[in-house]
Amino acid sequence: MLRYLGATDNLLNRLPEHLGGLVSLRELHLRGNQLSALPDSVRGLGELRMLNPRENLRTELPDALRRLPRLHTLDLRWNKRLRLPESLGELEKRCCYVLL
Repeated sequence: MLRYLGATDNLLNRLPEHLGGLVSLRELHLRGNQLSALPDSVRGLGELRMLNPRENLRTELPDALRRLPRLHTLDLRWNKRLRLPESLGELEKRCCYVLL
């Protein structure tokens, strides 16, 4: 059962759709890659508490992030051309720390 996935500084430019199948995952660290988006399948990461996709080429975040009930930290610092979804406010209302 995978609970922590660290894929920092790996020059990743995309993530597989089956990422959402890691239902026990609690921390996902994606710092320092070349990602431009997260797959919509992240909605399947119901146990996720920490999502760190900072320092990427991201332009968009999926609306599916608001469907992560246990998410308490979302680190978006140092992303270029970041477009924030309106649902980001819902995360903050649930006491999720959103670092910009």
